[in-house]
Amino acid sequence: MNLLLEKKLQEIDYIGSALSLMYWDSSTEMPSKGATKRGDLLAHFANDYKTKVTSPELIALIDELALQDNLSDTEKAIIRTIKKKYDFLNCLPEDFYIPFKKDIALAESLWEEAREKNDVTIFLPSLKKIIDGNKLIAKYVGYTTTPYDVFLDEYERGLSTELLDPLFEKLKKECIAIVKNIQQTTSIKHEDIIPKGNYPKEQQKIMSLELMDIIKFSMDAGNLNESTHPVTNSITNDDVRLTVNYNENDFADVYLAALHEGGHGLYEQNIDPLLYGTTLCSGTAMSIHESCSRMYENELGRSKAFLSYYYPRLQELFPQLKDISLEEMYKGLNHCTPSLIRIHADEVTYNLHIIIRYEMEKLMLNEDIPVEELPKIWNQKYKDYLGIDVPSDLLGILQDIHWSNSLIGYFPSYTLGSIYASQLFDVFKKEHLTWEKDISSGNIAPLTEWMKKNIYQYGSIYTPSELIQKITGEEINVDHYINYLKDKYYNVYGL
Repeated sequence: MNLLLEKKLQEIDYIGSALSLMYWDSSTEMPSKGATKRGDLLAHFANDYKTKVTSPELIALIDELALQDNLSDTEKAIIRTIKKKYDFLNCLPEDFYIPFKKDIALAESLWEEAREKNDVTIFLPSLKKIIDGNKLIAKYVGYTTTPYDVFLDEYERGLSTELLDPLFEKLKKECIAIVKNIQQTTSIKHEDIIPKGNYPKEQQKIMSLELMDIIKFSMDAGNLNESTHPVTNSITNDDVRLTVNYNENDFADVYLAALHEGGHGLYEQNIDPLLYGTTLCSGTAMSIHESCSRMYENELGRSKAFLSYYYPRLQELFPQLKDISLEEMYKGLNHCTPSLIRIHADEVTYNLHIIIRYEMEKLMLNEDIPVEELPKIWNQKYKDYLGIDVPSDLLGILQDIHWSNSLIGYFPSYTLGSIYASQLFDVFKKEHLTWEKDISSGNIAPLTEWMKKNIYQYGSIYTPSELIQKITGEEINVDHYINYLKDKYYNVYGL
């Protein structure tokens, strides 16, 4: 590859790393008064990133590379990635892009203030700017079906509402049916098994670090910090920052969040280091990233096999668990209960939380809904799909950080990740017949090595559809996930 092209790609990755570091600092260490100037910094470097990606000289070098014969998969991926970034960013005028980036940087602090005061009106003006800005982006970029498809495609190439609508409708129908079957056939309340309260933060920190060690997330190439919303930021694959939000009322929140973020972190730490400086040293799409994190959270962390290994240690850390049997803890971690908060939801109802957000985002981008109406629409969907009333906006539309960061189109990645995780885990189980025995002895290496071999090392070389086809021999197939949910939850509830 041309040395000048290598240098220009490396510069793009350097700026991306700096932006990632600033975002992480904004979530963890930055004082509240720093938000405005941090917004200026982020906007400046984001525009610098845009300028380098849309440089005519870079595109000329990419076009020259594309003419060569016998391109490697890595070179093909570089061409695809840069052209996609160029096509998106080159459409956005600077006099729009910089002010919009500043609006986004300020929106998070207003979202945090709105949460503190439980007053959504503080955040709604910023949300309107973000929605209007994204509608403008869709016009600049252009679309053939709906504005929202522009952003779905940004998070996963080729993804569209035409593909997602039938898949999510099928999953929504099945999840609502599972919830109703459980509610109508049993009065057992597994959600009450795990006692609330008195889980000291220091003990939760010990637990979280132990979990990182068990799954082999390297603390020499990363760290674990605290933030309002759990997040993973990869500066480079030798510097991966994780955060959790400690909850002294419920250890399970942090237990699952640590495994979830650890799953993200493992992906970033185990990408081939030779890909750094090529723009390919990151997860191929958020859906695949979420398949890794949700696999470690759910298929591993909620499994009876892993609990049989780690639960005795949990009982040592938290003495109030000593009278709860392994079987009871398994059921407690795998209850199915409609609830208000997405990140605390069980595996079945979690998808309904995501589908609500997907439908809300389609309304935001494709319709002219007054922003003041969004909290009411949110609340009604929770009543319709989950059968629960939303008592406050803090427990409703203000619960997620994503829209304050203009991450519209991101939410579907969570459920897509769960679907992919089941598909991938089915292949892993067939190839490793001793997986339960290994995991129940604390040996997670076979799973992590399988993930390294099949997913992690490739970074962004392959698209999600290419990767899933390569590993499983089929396209995305929601039936694996539906069968996983039915098998687990009907067994847990004895149905």
